[in-house]
Amino acid sequence: MLGVRRGRVLSEKIDCLLLGYDGLDRFEGYWDLVEKYPEIKNLPQTLNSAITYLGTALDKENLSFDFVNSIEDEFDVIAEKIVSNEYLVIGISTTNCANVAELIKTVRQIKKIDSKTPLVLGGTFIESVLEGLELEDLKNKFHGQLKEITADYILDSRFGEEVFTTFVYNIKNNIPVDTIPNVYVREESQFVCKSTEKIKYHPDEHVVNWDLFKGKTGGTIIVRTSVSCCFDCSFCSLKLRAGKFIARSSESIEKELNQIEALGEVELIHFVDDTFNVPLSRFKKHLRMFIKNKYTFKWHCFIRCKNIDEEAVQLMVESGCIGAFLGLESGNNDLLKEMNKKATIEEYKKGVALLKKYNITVIAAYFVGYPGETVQSAKETYRLIEEIGTFCYLTAWYLDPFVPVASEREKYLLKGHFYNWEHKGMNFDMANKLVTQMKAGVKNSTMLEVASYPFLFHMVSRNLDITPPKKLKVGLVRRVG
Repeated sequence: MLGVRRGRVLSEKIDCLLLGYDGLDRFEGYWDLVEKYPEIKNLPQTLNSAITYLGTALDKENLSFDFVNSIEDEFDVIAEKIVSNEYLVIGISTTNCANVAELIKTVRQIKKIDSKTPLVLGGTFIESVLEGLELEDLKNKFHGQLKEITADYILDSRFGEEVFTTFVYNIKNNIPVDTIPNVYVREESQFVCKSTEKIKYHPDEHVVNWDLFKGKTGGTIIVRTSVSCCFDCSFCSLKLRAGKFIARSSESIEKELNQIEALGEVELIHFVDDTFNVPLSRFKKHLRMFIKNKYTFKWHCFIRCKNIDEEAVQLMVESGCIGAFLGLESGNNDLLKEMNKKATIEEYKKGVALLKKYNITVIAAYFVGYPGETVQSAKETYRLIEEIGTFCYLTAWYLDPFVPVASEREKYLLKGHFYNWEHKGMNFDMANKLVTQMKAGVKNSTMLEVASYPFLFHMVSRNLDITPPKKLKVGLVRRVG
């Protein structure tokens, strides 16, 4: 069980200040775009989903909260709030944090303003740092990173609403928090957790109460209709981390979207489901529901390229879809089989052609260097990028040490982690050189580098003319400072 709850204690204090990273910063090309399209200067940032889910969970327990959406762009607002108000807890979602250095800096800045209020970290970024302690050859590195992060607590839970509300409740009522499962307590220079517990989570039980955010959405929000993924791609750790795929009921989704529509301010929704259009029958059912209710917001999503047909794409357009993000990964069928993608290049081409036929903006993502990659297979990826002509990302493969393929090191002679790997076909440096060469030759697609796809879809939603191919460096990039 997740802690003790007793009689509520009334307080005039604000129980929690929630802070989120946007993880982004405008780079050189941004101002060229502002000159061309002045209206994008004040494009709203997407409302941080950690804030909406945690805020809803706190409110359910009669705990009050305040929030700031962007640590990077609004730190002066954070400082003013901390000085002007009395909070019992300051919570930071690290999910969109760029790196450990950025997190260390943020915590130190907040501690300079207020060294007494408990500061707690959660989210997938700090979760990944804790996971790094499991890597024997890099354990000292990750211990060192944690030592430099001078927060008071860390919550290690991907679905942390219940853990977090229990934590805040216990702080408010002077109940010890070190016995709450998945809570790491800072003891001198290290974080200690007394117990862990696997969280049972059903998305229908954790739906955002959008009325709490009326007037504060900025017009752009995130909605989730499922958790995890129903596929088993060998380069992806989502299923391992998020558990079994669970889809929300159609009734629950419709109720939430009706509430969003009633706010009268939401213009764009990003559906963050990894498999929004799987199964296809469920996807079409949702789209028909969007159309029936005549929702006025536009939307974009991640989709499985092979899992669409012409009827589905027609419904997407009629229901307000403006864009689709596709994880295509490679232009080589043998590599797709190695990745367990359950898709073929021909299916990719057919799916992209359908989306483009109905003027849905397509962003495709690829990487070079997966085990089995050769110079020849990389050339095939280049040819696919040129043939289908979309916005696209192209990077060297990143070896997450917890993905399924990482357990097949002997098969591929695979060594290393992250951006320092090698296998019997190539190493990271070679993959990175291939990526650089491929990008230099691309003419029929628009390379986004590290640009933000939500920013691109913001522009699309305002009917700005950015149809590829164009050599635009659009978007936002992650901070590296």
